[in-house]
Amino acid sequence: MFTSPHIKKPSRLAALLFLLCLTVLATSYPRIARAIRWRALNQSPSSQTSAFNTWTSSGPEGPAVLSVAIDPVNSNVVYIATADGVFKSTDGGQHWLAVNSGIPVNAHVDSLAINQKSPNVVLAGLAGFGIWRSDDSGMNWSRSDEGLHQPLINELVFDPYDAAIAYAVTNGDAG
Repeated sequence: MFTSPHIKKPSRLAALLFLLCLTVLATSYPRIARAIRWRALNQSPSSQTSAFNTWTSSGPEGPAVLSVAIDPVNSNVVYIATADGVFKSTDGGQHWLAVNSGIPVNAHVDSLAINQKSPNVVLAGLAGFGIWRSDDSGMNWSRSDEGLHQPLINELVFDPYDAAIAYAVTNGDAG
């Protein structure tokens, strides 16, 4: 791994400010209706018929995608947050399965976060329902927001230096 004495580890405050900026940017533009995957094709630039930096639609059909989370260990495992709940793909977005066991019916899921040290731990921020946690890669969910007074969760992220800590961006006083 490359290290430099001139580059310092960002502080938690810097990480939170960066997250807040991303959230503002993400909410300033219309949501996409489907997850879209980008793949750079490894083809010669001299090829007249090849396309570079190609985007392909990866589904699922239906509600707007509000958040995407990719497993840090297996990039074929992708979760998306939608107005119809959480969907999971285990084949890089080719096929999707609703994984909402335990989540309230018709819950609007705004954000997702995967624990980088334990990718089977996934957090979901539900509009009006707080934070929900899955310890089995999204198969079952339970409420996990004791002490949080604001149930409107805009964004979730695990601390990149301490996976036991998660941050939530809320709409006001979080308690």
